[in-house]
Amino acid sequence: MPTTTTTMTTTTTTTTPVVTTNTDCTHFTESTCPIDEDTLVGFRHTETAQECQELCRDRSECEFFTWYDAQCYLLNSCEYTQSCPGCVSGPQYPDLDTCDI
Repeated sequence: MPTTTTTMTTTTTTTTPVVTTNTDCTHFTESTCPIDEDTLVGFRHTETAQECQELCRDRSECEFFTWYDAQCYLLNSCEYTQSCPGCVSGPQYPDLDTCDI
């Protein structure tokens, strides 16, 4: 009596979301974005500018941030900047820690 062997193969596909980030650090400056009722979407106290940037990423309406002396301003735009020694302003990405600011 002939024997028949059947082999089954299972394929599993895993997808991982990829976040595309801009690695251009020139968007970070020692300056302040305009902070007024039209641009401000949130305010918190944070220890670092990096923490401020992370808070911005967590809010859908936040595109930019300005951080100064533990004050984190979450902003929906940054049309221009003004010099501000000790301030850090920039977008949600790239990670501020990867830039020399």
